[in-house]
Amino acid sequence: MGIEAIGDGIKTTIEATITSGLRVYAPKAIADSLELPCIVILLGPGEYATTFDGGYDCTFRLLLALAKQDSPSAYNRLIDYLEPSGSKSIFAALDADRTLDSSCDNSKLVNYSGAGSVLWGGIMYLSTEFLLQVWS
Repeated sequence: MGIEAIGDGIKTTIEATITSGLRVYAPKAIADSLELPCIVILLGPGEYATTFDGGYDCTFRLLLALAKQDSPSAYNRLIDYLEPSGSKSIFAALDADRTLDSSCDNSKLVNYSGAGSVLWGGIMYLSTEFLLQVWS
């Protein structure tokens, strides 16, 4: 499958598990302004022909934006998404279907960047970024 299909598979996998109002933007549908809380799926680095079967490896950056930077309760909400288990856990959602809705051979959520901020559409948001390794 291609990169766009994998992006859709990531979106489908997260939405199937986290049903608490988290908006997920696939790579082909990234918005100018964000509806919070949300995950924006961005393409990261990739490699061609890493195995003899002609497959490729790619990385997706999953940007989680929660609230405007000056929202004091946003940090507590961020922790829910970073936990290894629970109804809002990004790790648990992606680990539940490592083929990402059959869009790849396997995937692994590698890490998260910790609490930080991102500027999107002129607004600063409390955020973190997850790194998802995908093999196809």
